[in-house]
Amino acid sequence: FCAMLSMVWFSYSPPAEVDGRQTCSFESAKIWVFQKFSGQQFQQAVDEALKGEGRRVVGRPYYEKYLSTSSDPRPDIPVIYDDILEGQKVSTTGLPLPQREQISRLLPWMGGYDRRELTEDLDILICGSVDLKNAKYRAAAHDLKAALKLPAFIDECWKLKARPHDERKFALKVFQGMRFCFLGTSTEVRAHFKSVTMSNGAASVESRLEQCDVAVIDDVFNETALEEATRRGVIVAPTAWIEKCSAEGRTVPVEGEFKPQSMREILKQTKV
Repeated sequence: FCAMLSMVWFSYSPPAEVDGRQTCSFESAKIWVFQKFSGQQFQQAVDEALKGEGRRVVGRPYYEKYLSTSSDPRPDIPVIYDDILEGQKVSTTGLPLPQREQISRLLPWMGGYDRRELTEDLDILICGSVDLKNAKYRAAAHDLKAALKLPAFIDECWKLKARPHDERKFALKVFQGMRFCFLGTSTEVRAHFKSVTMSNGAASVESRLEQCDVAVIDDVFNETALEEATRRGVIVAPTAWIEKCSAEGRTVPVEGEFKPQSMREILKQTKV
């Protein structure tokens, strides 16, 4: 304990059990203990610690709970960085590298674990958009049922020193960032489902076939367009898939009842 104190700097008068002569200067500290997370020294300490040299910035409650002989943190002190996402397994797979690196730097400071591989106990997947062609997104969303959050969720936790009161603001919308095209010919049906997808985060409902993520068909669709979409490797889904995703609050696999077939495929299967 005494050896540890020789590496600690306090932003306030050291606790009674600490001999001031055993603490160190701000510049040589390995652990900075702050009463409040604000001010020039606090920012300087954070900047130094984020360089990854094994130095930590902690709040007074963290010191009292984990680093001192006491085990009862004061309840009137705000939540500290280290407890915000305590024990949460978080993956940022699929994000652009700079964004992924930034979040990876912040997670350990909030008690979270950065997971590059998707394990069964994954709690949160951070992603900027829905990507049905990304195997890791499908695993997290469809199989693991992890919470799907936007990158702003991590930024907000860091800013507030706590989880946001209304986390729904930072949840990935059902069709976040997806581009749709509609191959059906029913004007009324098309208008309804365009509205549903846009209200659930779609980026576009007027994309060209070669640029879209999902081509949607209804009961009256162009057979040639369906075959062209299939040839191009575009995911094709019926309007019932949109209804199911909206009800579930996340995308569901485009398979089974949601896997449309062309008339040619149907005839091939029924040919004796």
